[in-house]
Formats: sequence, structure tokens, C-alpha cells
Amino acid sequence: MKIVGIVLCALLGIVSLHGQGDFLSPEQMSISSFTPATGRPGTVGTIRGEGFTPLTIHVHLGSLGSVRVHALNNAGTELKFRVPNAWNGQSAARLTVNTSSSSSTSSPRATSSGTFTPIALTITNFTPATGPPGTVITIRGTGFKTTASPNYIHFGSYSVSAHAVNGAGTELKF
Repeated sequence: MKIVGIVLCALLGIVSLHGQGDFLSPEQMSISSFTPATGRPGTVGTIRGEGFTPLTIHVHLGSLGSVRVHALNNAGTELKFRVPNAWNGQSAARLTVNTSSSSSTSSPRATSSGTFTPIALTITNFTPATGPPGTVITIRGTGFKTTASPNYIHFGSYSVSAHAVNGAGTELKF
């Protein structure tokens, strides 16, 4: 009897689903801004705009492959993604949100007016080259996280976290 009552209410328009009609159609997507403007693999990017729906699930950097969106706010105005390893060291390009993993122009999409620049994670040198246990080693490069603990240095199966990093993310000490 309870199920029949729910179905009858739904048929008569008494019951409505809230939140489902708040989204614009995917064809009305637009990007107003994104942050940050640069980032290394793993960086969380935020894209702001309008018309994002649960179908808006891919972010592209130019013609490179896509990455899936991992968060979308209820208003359909903000989505989040992680910069993938495939973008490491690539040239600056516009960001596109799309309902497809293909960069095809046939599916609903929105493209940013500004460009995003992936920061390559590279090691240019390290000093000293040798030393006894406990020696502080300095690694220079680009794309290091600017807090020390998330930067790990791996030696075969052994890993150690950096104990210091400069504010530019170009020098680690461990």
C-alpha cells in the first residue's frame, strides 16, 4: 500500500526531487577561472564556471589526454581535478572540461581563456655525491612540493621524507 501511495503521489506531481533541476544543460557550460595557473603532477586544480553537471567528468590540457574530475559542488559551479603524470613537463595550454574522455569537439565542452602550465618534476643535481650515514644531501630541481614531508626520496626499496624544502620548490634537503 505504501509503494502504491508513493507511485500515485509521483504521478500526480506531489513528490519532487530537489537538486536535480539545479544544473544547466551540458551545452551551457562555461569556465570563468581556474587555480592554480601552474602545477606539478598531483596538484589539485579547481575550475570555476557554470553548467558543470555530474556528466562533466573530464578535464583536458590542450590536445593531451584527459583526467577525471574527482569533486563537483552542488551548484555546478566548481569542479576539482588532480594534475596527471601525463602532463608532466608539457607546454602551457588551455583547459577544457568535457563530458567525454575524448577531446572531440562534438561533445559538450567549455574551454578556459587562460592557459595552465604543468611544472615538470625534475632533478638537476645533488650534493654531496658521497658521505657517511647522517650526511645531509641537497637535491636541486623543479616541481618539488613546498612543504617538506610530502617529498619522498627513494633508494631502491628504502624511502625517506625530506626534512627541508625552499619556498620555490627547487631545493630539498634530507
